[in-house]
Amino acid sequence: MKASLHWCAVTLAVAPIASCAAPQPDVDALPVAHDGGTWTDAGQDAGDGSVGPCSPMTCSALGAHCGSAPDGCGGKVDCGPCPQGQTCGGGGPNVCGTAPCSPKSCSNLGAQCGYPSDGCSSVLSCGTCVGGQSCNPQFQCTCVTKTCAQLGLECGTASDGCSGTVHCGECASPLVCGGGGPNKCGQAACVPKTCAGEGISCGSLSDGCGTMLDCGTCTSPKTCGGGGVSGQCGCTPTTCQIQGKECGMIPDGCGGTLDCGTCTGGKQCGAGGLPNQCACVPTTCSAQGFNCGTIPDGCGTTLDCGSCTAPKLCGGSGKPNVCGCNPVACPPFYDNGFELDSDFPAGWIVWHNCAADSDWFVQRDPYPAPNGGSWGLRLHTTAFQTPCDWPGAYAASPPLPAQPGKTYRIETWSRNGGALGVTAILFRNASSTEIGYGEVFWTTDAWEYGADAPLVATAPPGTVDFVVRFGLQAASTYTDLDLLKVYLEP
Repeated sequence: MKASLHWCAVTLAVAPIASCAAPQPDVDALPVAHDGGTWTDAGQDAGDGSVGPCSPMTCSALGAHCGSAPDGCGGKVDCGPCPQGQTCGGGGPNVCGTAPCSPKSCSNLGAQCGYPSDGCSSVLSCGTCVGGQSCNPQFQCTCVTKTCAQLGLECGTASDGCSGTVHCGECASPLVCGGGGPNKCGQAACVPKTCAGEGISCGSLSDGCGTMLDCGTCTSPKTCGGGGVSGQCGCTPTTCQIQGKECGMIPDGCGGTLDCGTCTGGKQCGAGGLPNQCACVPTTCSAQGFNCGTIPDGCGTTLDCGSCTAPKLCGGSGKPNVCGCNPVACPPFYDNGFELDSDFPAGWIVWHNCAADSDWFVQRDPYPAPNGGSWGLRLHTTAFQTPCDWPGAYAASPPLPAQPGKTYRIETWSRNGGALGVTAILFRNASSTEIGYGEVFWTTDAWEYGADAPLVATAPPGTVDFVVRFGLQAASTYTDLDLLKVYLEP
């Protein structure tokens, strides 16, 4: 009744019954499927001691609500998807739920063969057995030895069908072992077999006359029968699935390598600390250029990028997750729209670096301004008449107070038509000597006012003040500037 006992074990793996009186097992005891007919107990008890055909189990009989599960007959049964918000395996093997489930591999389970459950939602293919072995209910390759009677032998020593030998006794005189055929008693003289004659390169071989022959050993990684042919040296490579590997290269167990593929969806091979496993690499706040608030990490969770120091606000300058100020929270300490006569040239200095170019000018000029005003600051150049260093028209603001180590931000709008020009900051010490410098080029436009890139600079040690300088460095053109604002960064 061996098949009957096996059937109870299979049933227990899914739904315990009183006659078996066993508790519900864990994931590596879930519904079993066997090795394509190599396990002789894969049938069911027919009631007379014989083993009948195997009837595949249903999802209901297996207690499986989702995914694919072994059907107990060498195949699998599809039990469907889970409701939205649940995953298969989240409530146990092939059961929907919200808990995380980490699928196991053949290697994790220690399975050598057959089709066990991965403990979550799928059926694993753990390979087949070689060298006459078969897959047992524990997914291990084993060999069942045979007796002399099962082998039909009468005398001498012969292979037991596995890796051992069986002794079948002696013949009664005058009969000799092998006289009636291999390991059978008879009167004819026995001609012993040889390893070479039988094409056997390893292991043991009965010579047919009562003696076992040693046909040699194999060189690693090959084993005798390892390639699936009895008596021949060979090796069966493993697979990425059997080893539970998703990506990269791994040894195949036979002196070669296997390519387990690449990762997709932004995942990287080994990124989670597990070799040859695909995992998501979370981003960082600094990599995204963020310094406040909460952002997605790209792997299903969030990152806390911190908070801002008052009066800065998170997103205050208009860029999400970046600390910044707006005019309300951080008003400029110098604001010049060039609308009034007192805005310019009072305190400003203007000059041109090419003395022979006498037609240049820097002055307030009437033109619709971006703030709704009517005036801006125009820098105008004509042809540069003589060679000189840094030719162009320049204007420098009155000195503005500064503190060492403090950061200042200068914002302007310009209408330049692509003319080359810069806004600069010149930090000075108590002797009005320049000790620090920063500049930014005007943003190119098509003769329409637009905000230039802000100039941000930190005052070096010894700073007492700074001036803002505009410079139009293209010949025979002009540029309008407006909305000059200077901020002390918090």
